[in-house]
Amino acid sequence: MRTAFCSAAACGALLSSLAIGDDAALHVTVEPYARHAFDADLDGGASVAVSRAGAKVIFDKKLSDTAYGSVKLLGEYSHYNFAPGDGVLDDGVTIELRPSLINYYSDHFNVYGGASVGASGETDADISNALYYGGYVGFSYKLGDGVWIGTGVGAQTQLEDDLLFVPLFTLDWNITDKLNLSANGLSGTLTYTIDKAWSVYLDARYEYRQFRLNDAPGAPLPDGVLRDETVPISLGVTWHACDSLSLSAAGGVVAWRNIELRDNDEHRLSSSDADPTGFVSVSLKWAF
Repeated sequence: MRTAFCSAAACGALLSSLAIGDDAALHVTVEPYARHAFDADLDGGASVAVSRAGAKVIFDKKLSDTAYGSVKLLGEYSHYNFAPGDGVLDDGVTIELRPSLINYYSDHFNVYGGASVGASGETDADISNALYYGGYVGFSYKLGDGVWIGTGVGAQTQLEDDLLFVPLFTLDWNITDKLNLSANGLSGTLTYTIDKAWSVYLDARYEYRQFRLNDAPGAPLPDGVLRDETVPISLGVTWHACDSLSLSAAGGVVAWRNIELRDNDEHRLSSSDADPTGFVSVSLKWAF
């Protein structure tokens, strides 16, 4: 899973850019995606390639004249191909629920917050040992036409480690009619709109995932934890088929990856950096 507070903080920046209207209907957005990072050498002579596929389902609704609510459901499958031989993790699954709320106190100021609860681990890991929780709170301020800026803080539990605190930054800036710069928590995206049907973007982000390992007989690290931190940078193109449907494809580089192993007593056993490697991704967004 991506850090919950990183992705959830996007809600504040996104809704900050919307005018408060009269539409009280429930809006649903479905976003399936897939990504493959090619083989990269790790410290010590091993290597790893990583494939992911998942989907987000987002429910948004206006709750009052000044408040909006959102609930995001996330499911993701990850496959790790370690070489040589089998690694401690082959297949991992993440499920997560993220409710959030934003309230406008004026046309220029809002406060937002949310929470998350999820589970992440091997397919046969003990789910009760794979649970994590998080939350975030922040505010946004409108500096002028087309410019919202904000800050906040997020916290999340870690499997076999201390509570993680991260400062957050949000930005939504329409630099021109065609160029937009946004920052959501721990990510940033520069988007250029070519025309109604096409846009291109440059995206950089920090991603954090953790997986509880199984404790089956013969497991290489029973009930341990694999932690995967990455910084992917991508250049992509989006085709807007209509107002409610778009398809994106991107390629880029995983500029930094660190894979850490911990046992079930919070002891760090190893930490390996990977060489930069390329990746490709596709995603679809359908709103109704």
